[in-house]
Amino acid sequence: MVDVIKGEILRKGRVTEPYSKDGHWRDPRPRLAAADGQIVITDPRHSLIRVIDAETLKETRTIPIDGQPFAIVAVGGSGASH
Repeated sequence: MVDVIKGEILRKGRVTEPYSKDGHWRDPRPRLAAADGQIVITDPRHSLIRVIDAETLKETRTIPIDGQPFAIVAVGGSGASH
């Protein structure tokens, strides 16, 4: 977790093993999205989506998928009627 105002690392944790930045930019590597107190990280090497609690940085669940996830997006809404 980063304090973007002070530019300081507040907490850190390891979710996947290290990935190399060598190779093509389109190679599958971990990507993340954050929403509603959760951080969701792709783990292409293990064909998983890992869900992390944003406060504790502990993994709360994994979602197995087919293939290698390449990108991830968080989408939300207010629940208000239109």
